[in-house]
Amino acid sequence: MVCRQVHINNLPASTKCSNLNYVAKQESLQELVNCVNAFMSYHYMSINTRRSKTKGLESY
Repeated sequence: MVCRQVHINNLPASTKCSNLNYVAKQESLQELVNCVNAFMSYHYMSINTRRSKTKGLESY
């Protein structure tokens, strides 16, 4: 899906917001929802990854 490539690269937050606005104009509502879900799940995963790296092996 195009939005994954656009939003989930390491772009500044403002760029992500403007890209979401662009998608909202260009795509259907469902596509926008998919983009937001993809972005949020990626963001959540990256936070968890960072957290587990700082913990080291404690999480196991």
